[in-house]
Amino acid sequence: MGYGSGPWEFEGRALYQLSLVRVDEARRHIPADLPLVSLFGWTLGGLYLARYTSSPAGAFDELVALAGLVWDGPTSCAWAGRVLVNSPAALQHGQQAVGLPSHAARFQAAGHSAWWHGGTPGGEIAATQARGWGQTRAESAAPAAPCLVVSLDDQAGRRGQPGPEARHSPTLCALRLPTVPSRKVPRMKLTLPSFSGATEAVPTLLKYSLKMHARIQPCRRILQHPLEPEGEHDEHVAAIQRLTGGRAVLCLAFEDMKMEVQEPSPMVQETKKGGLLNRLFGRREPVLA
Repeated sequence: MGYGSGPWEFEGRALYQLSLVRVDEARRHIPADLPLVSLFGWTLGGLYLARYTSSPAGAFDELVALAGLVWDGPTSCAWAGRVLVNSPAALQHGQQAVGLPSHAARFQAAGHSAWWHGGTPGGEIAATQARGWGQTRAESAAPAAPCLVVSLDDQAGRRGQPGPEARHSPTLCALRLPTVPSRKVPRMKLTLPSFSGATEAVPTLLKYSLKMHARIQPCRRILQHPLEPEGEHDEHVAAIQRLTGGRAVLCLAFEDMKMEVQEPSPMVQETKKGGLLNRLFGRREPVLA
């Protein structure tokens, strides 16, 4: 069920929100050998929410909880702490080929969102009414109701791939999505480095390149409803809340998005002399093998 040989192409739209994450929380998800970009005990994590209308796995939805920024001199890149998808092919590819912490999930529209409903609904797993939403607690800073509830496909997660409808789907996050300005902006090209691996399925650290072409503009932030614990999934839910629920720094909308993702390559660790990070902190910078 893999994607085949790369590069792999994706089309759709996405929201990318950077928010503050405590360094001690980020370190729970990021390998110790990777230098972490931080200041006064904080790094930048957040979330990436995408609706792909075209991909090697077909149309599907994805939510990535970003744990923090790791150094890839002379730039930095975000490390994925959790990846939630509603496509069996995307789940298997992420786990087995790219070494991502991918989990099967359900994406349930709980209210109207022009951004969410503006594209082709994705995913091979039917959306169901997510349980656990009734347990959220009200806060004055929270919006009246969410637009999107993302829940864990518990039974699928136990088997490693999506399966029949689970009896219980613990809610992982409930989001209020922003309205994206309708103005047309010029298309931009970006090339972004990415790290992955250090998982049970792929213990080796990997590095790959992502090329993006999209209309990018700032928008209002994504609001998140706090959730009450749900028994055996307490830590799983809490981790996503800690990675995505910090103070938002910036939210960007990617429209008419086209991505080209290269196949990952193994990475080795060696000391690079003369780097600013080395001189200041004595840390090792990752170098592609």
